[in-house]
Amino acid sequence: MAELFYEHSIASEIEFTIGKIGEGFLYPAKKLCVISSNEIFSRPFETKFKTQLKRLKSFKFLDLLPGDFLVHEDYGIGKYLGIKKIYYTLNEEKIQETDCLEIEYAKNDRLFIPLYEFKKIQKYAGAQGKPPKLSNIDTKSWKEIKEKVKKEVLNIANDILKLEAKRKAFKTTPMLPAGEMEKDFQSFFPYEETPDQKKAIEETLSDMERKFAMNRIIVGDVGFGKTEVAMRATARAVFNGFQTAVLCPTTILAEQHYRTFKKRFEKFPINIEVLSRLTPSLKKMKIIEGIKTGTIDIVIGTHKILQKNINFAKLCLVIIDEEHKFGVKDKEKLKSLALNTHLLMLSATPIPRTLYQSLSSLKDISIIESPPIGRLPVYTKVAPYDEKIIIQAVNNEIQRGGQIYYVYNSVETIEHKKNQLIKLFPHLKITIIHGQMNSTRIENTMLEFLNKKIDILLASTIIESGLDIPSVNTLIVENAHKLGLAQLYQLRGRIGREKQKAYCFLFFPQWLKNPKGNILNENAIKRLMALEEFSELGSGFRLAMRDLEI
Repeated sequence: MAELFYEHSIASEIEFTIGKIGEGFLYPAKKLCVISSNEIFSRPFETKFKTQLKRLKSFKFLDLLPGDFLVHEDYGIGKYLGIKKIYYTLNEEKIQETDCLEIEYAKNDRLFIPLYEFKKIQKYAGAQGKPPKLSNIDTKSWKEIKEKVKKEVLNIANDILKLEAKRKAFKTTPMLPAGEMEKDFQSFFPYEETPDQKKAIEETLSDMERKFAMNRIIVGDVGFGKTEVAMRATARAVFNGFQTAVLCPTTILAEQHYRTFKKRFEKFPINIEVLSRLTPSLKKMKIIEGIKTGTIDIVIGTHKILQKNINFAKLCLVIIDEEHKFGVKDKEKLKSLALNTHLLMLSATPIPRTLYQSLSSLKDISIIESPPIGRLPVYTKVAPYDEKIIIQAVNNEIQRGGQIYYVYNSVETIEHKKNQLIKLFPHLKITIIHGQMNSTRIENTMLEFLNKKIDILLASTIIESGLDIPSVNTLIVENAHKLGLAQLYQLRGRIGREKQKAYCFLFFPQWLKNPKGNILNENAIKRLMALEEFSELGSGFRLAMRDLEI
């Protein structure tokens, strides 16, 4: 850059320095103007930072409270009663004392564990409100339980290895780098890859260069860049002259991916089509023919891609978004389809790090934990239904030019809810969308909402896997206690995709509290409170553990 300024004779009073700065600034007192190269070249601020994996917090002594259940490596499950000083004699002369953890076991047995053996203890992670059965202090019975569990784990691992061995028996064509075209595709990505995202891309492309079929899963929170990993894999496949199939669990998600892929590949001669229930019959026949002849490079769709009459000419890569949402029959068809093709699965379903470590040698897994630069955590509030909060939340979002998702998962009474909202907001355009509507109407409604012709989208959980709309940054969920934690987590992922602060309100009915103020359905409320507690970015793993406990 300095050479450019010198060539145009404008560098005499300019000092060039190397460093990192988000944007320039003026310092009048020193007659100083600082301008970043990003501002000159109109590029987003790039921060190169080391990957810092968010480790699960190690178990600490201060985390223990009397009454907590814990697991001792040698003795099993017990109840922590507190710290007790134990006195003993040393060499029959001196009286010594040491602090011990007092632990209760079955038959009212007590075990005193010195603090220096604390490393053998872990906090029990089980169902909240359901006390576990205490172990017998006899170490033999605990060893038998551990051996039984170990045997079951080995059986599962053996099944996975057999399946993987079967896949590796089929050789596939290595997908080598596709030269300048692939480099250009990479350079057109408008953001800087996060460290985890970059690593996931490298691992995926490296897998595709092998002579054996890839079998990798990309795990990451909603909006953390899993789709771009899929894009890079797709680019490698199609630029090598092969086809890619992208499977989605819902029509709306398929339509969203279609638009995203079309935009990302718009500068390249790649033919992309979508196959779903919204595809007209005549066009569907042309797409099926194009897949068979190889004139279509990328096909995106729902389970319709798995139909018997669809035969690919040069299928090389299968990408599955939210694989766990497909039915058993679809998965069996998919296994036969992808036996000798590269398989890439994307999932926002969080898994504990311990599971990742145990499977790392059996299945290729990439975890994206680092959030995109500038992403803000979603503010989450759990409360009894309150119209005042709803009015304030909606008005605040409208005032800043945004839109609102209002989730009401009861098709029978959704029209009544719409009338209630119209009375509260007569000046706003409110439209309903749910799974029982005509497919064309669903598509048109989502397009109107995307084009900002609708202020409030009153919807069922159909939007769980929906469009990514930057202007939608307020989510209101009524009767949130009826939804599972993973479902709520996915819904919350619909907002806060850009750098604007997003707000999520989870309401449960007033009647869930009895006259004394006690909660009638504690587990449902615990799920909501867990979502409120873990509102920071990348909190999916701890949410999964909490859901397991509940």
